Amino acid sequence: MAEHDWINSFGAGMDKDVVAQLRPSFPAVQHPVVRVIPETGRRVLFVNTIFTQRIVGLDEAESNQILTTLYRHMMRPEFQVRLRWQPNTIAMWDNRACQHYAASDYFPSVA
Repeated sequence: MAEHDWINSFGAGMDKDVVAQLRPSFPAVQHPVVRVIPETGRRVLFVNTIFTQRIVGLDEAESNQILTTLYRHMMRPEFQVRLRWQPNTIAMWDNRACQHYAASDYFPSVA
């Protein structure tokens, strides 16, 4: 299990009083590090650099080491897709099994 929390991402720029007010409604949660997609039985990683804080039950150093290894694995080029949108382009993906990262290298866009 891994602990996921918004506090170090969305909460980082918030006033401490606002964070304290929101915290009861949005507590840290735990999810499995590996999920199984029911339709296929395939296992997928369920961690990300933004929200995953730690692996529950491990000391900080071991948790950080494992998470760093998983993050590096997920960033391998063979797991990435870069789509150049054109008229009639359709893209489909399973949100349960992918990481999203918008590369900001498209300014200024051209039609």
